[in-house]
Amino acid sequence: MGSWTQIERSEMVDYIIESPLSELRNDPSFTASTEDLSMALVSAVSTGNYDKTLFLLKQGADPNFGNHAPICALANLPTEFGGIEGSVNCFELLVEFGATLDPGQNALNRAVDNKNYMLVERMLESGLVKEILNGQAFIGAARNDDQHMLHILENHFPIEEEAKCEAFCCACEDGCMNAVDHLVKTVDRDLLKHDAVERCAYFGEIESIKHLVETHNFSINKYDNSALLTAISAESDLRTYMFDKLDNAHGVTKDEGLMDAILMSDPALLEVVTTKQMEQGSEVVEELNDKVQNEQEIDQKREIDNDNEFKLNR
Repeated sequence: MGSWTQIERSEMVDYIIESPLSELRNDPSFTASTEDLSMALVSAVSTGNYDKTLFLLKQGADPNFGNHAPICALANLPTEFGGIEGSVNCFELLVEFGATLDPGQNALNRAVDNKNYMLVERMLESGLVKEILNGQAFIGAARNDDQHMLHILENHFPIEEEAKCEAFCCACEDGCMNAVDHLVKTVDRDLLKHDAVERCAYFGEIESIKHLVETHNFSINKYDNSALLTAISAESDLRTYMFDKLDNAHGVTKDEGLMDAILMSDPALLEVVTTKQMEQGSEVVEELNDKVQNEQEIDQKREIDNDNEFKLNR
């Protein structure tokens, strides 16, 4: 999102922004358009200036001016720690004067990212935020490894399963184990399927995979082909760990998922299989060779059939 400071402003807007409130109040000739007042309002809100915010709203500033642009007031609430009190007070003023939802969603996401718990709770309690748009705020809290924020959001709204799953996967790929431990209690593993393991493998998060397997009893099995293929090109520690866990859980020689993964990769992959797997290597290789040979025969037959059909149609 851009900044309201990058928007071209009139001299009147600059005058309102730069002048002390006492000067504006005592200026008998002071008058400004709704647009100028509204743009100056953004500046007052962005600094948490309660008194000037109230003054401008009473003068006719529109709290919803620029709802779909970076110059809207709610989207510029100060959400960092030092501006917590001012942000809450200014937010309540904006709501009192009729602020609506559109810009508030941006402010909610920023407040979540900056761990402004007081402002987030006030926004949720206000009734402005009817739902967490696409679960972005919830996912943001998971990426921040912020259990307290996750609790706040869950206590105000039922979180959709899709958003929970995405938040869980994001926490896994970012190595946010506090969020993982919190979310694993409520996430629907049937909906989650194996995305978390796959994304951990993609980002090389071996510690996250270990945490899922050893702490939360996730398994690596034949449905994790994508994760296994990703692990093939990863560091050897991740590669070995994943194949070792698959062997321990399912038996590597009989697992169709593993054979498919190997067939789709470089044959040198066999060299990274653990010692225990290598002891069964002859059976693995035999099964792989049979499968490759069968597929080659099918391809050859298909080519012959296509050639014959082409000759018949000439």
